[in-house]
Amino acid sequence: MKEETSRYLRQQARAQIEARDLELINKAADELNEEVEDILRYQRAWAQPCN
Repeated sequence: MKEETSRYLRQQARAQIEARDLELINKAADELNEEVEDILRYQRAWAQPCN
């Protein structure tokens, strides 16, 4: 019984760490996506022909 409890607690701790890691990865991805969108807007502005 003690072994099963220990295994369960380790799995729960691992799941919490993985959830936190996923949250950090998603936050970084969102920030990078915003930066790329900003760069693309800037490039499109320069790529438009002058009339």
